[in-house]
Amino acid sequence: ADRDGDDILNAGESPPPVSLVPGGNTLTLQWPVEPPDWFPESSPAPAGIWNSLTQPRTLTGNQLSIPLITPVPGGKAFYRLRRTW
Repeated sequence: ADRDGDDILNAGESPPPVSLVPGGNTLTLQWPVEPPDWFPESSPAPAGIWNSLTQPRTLTGNQLSIPLITPVPGGKAFYRLRRTW
């Protein structure tokens, strides 16, 4: 299926790039607003259980971002974007 009408099948679409941006004693997860409908998740391990990040998003230019909790509980975290449809 091609739900967003871009002539690329859903399974073949790559997620947008994700950046971790340090700032003082904070860390921010950042990704492009386009393509739409991607949502951030975190997990303590790449093959672990992934949880939605529910912090409010900030739009700056063409980037969405959310602040992350630091230090990370348990010492490490992995982040990804996932489409919800």
